[in-house]
Formats: sequence, C-alpha cells, structure tokens
Amino acid sequence: MMQSRPNSAEPWWRLVNFLALLLAVLGIGTLAYLVLVRLSGGQTWSGLNWLPMTSLPLAFILLAISILHAVRRRRQL
Repeated sequence: MMQSRPNSAEPWWRLVNFLALLLAVLGIGTLAYLVLVRLSGGQTWSGLNWLPMTSLPLAFILLAISILHAVRRRRQL
C-alpha cells in the first residue's frame, strides 16, 4: 500500500494560486473599468493603466509555474 507523505510546501502553492487568481481578477476588473470610462468619454489617472499591464502578465507567469509544479508532482506519484 502506498503511504502518503505530508507535503509541507502545499500551503505555499495554495497561496501562489490564490495570489495568481487575485492578480488576474484585479487586472481584468481594472481593464474593464478603464474601457468603460474611456468609452463614456471620461479620463482616468494614467497610473491606473499600469495595473492591468503588470498584474495580468504576473498572474499568467504564476499560473504557468503552478501548472508546471503540478505536472512535476503528478509525475512523481
């Protein structure tokens, strides 16, 4: 019978996944807000443009790392 070993790093990967989800939702929400305001003829603070430009790629990188970690862990089983 296979014994399951406790994985002490698992909470860290949950935190990475949650952070990636949070960054993606924040980036998409900010991008939608910017599009709606600009379509209605309004102006936004130019610094707000940086939020989706940084959060979405960072979320993508974190999710890619998480997927690679899951594949590697699955192959070890």
